[in-house]
Amino acid sequence: MKDLDSYLNDHLAGSISALELIAHWVKVHKGEPLGRFFVETEREIKADQDTLRDVMRTLGVEEQDAPGRCMGGGKGWPRAIDDCRR
Repeated sequence: MKDLDSYLNDHLAGSISALELIAHWVKVHKGEPLGRFFVETEREIKADQDTLRDVMRTLGVEEQDAPGRCMGGGKGWPRAIDDCRR
């Protein structure tokens, strides 16, 4: 089950990264068709993330802290990537 735990936590980390990046593009393209696309994409990813967390809870998979460490904590993408390489 350890491989499944890692897989699910990696998937969660990816969704967290995607939401951080999309939040940036929502602001950049506010009021434009592309901005609306990003808002809708953000909503879909959040819904998928909720489902993923439900699956993890059902299977007893603990959400790991590591994904948040590599998301940069609001520092922006270049610093977040550097943090993950350390």
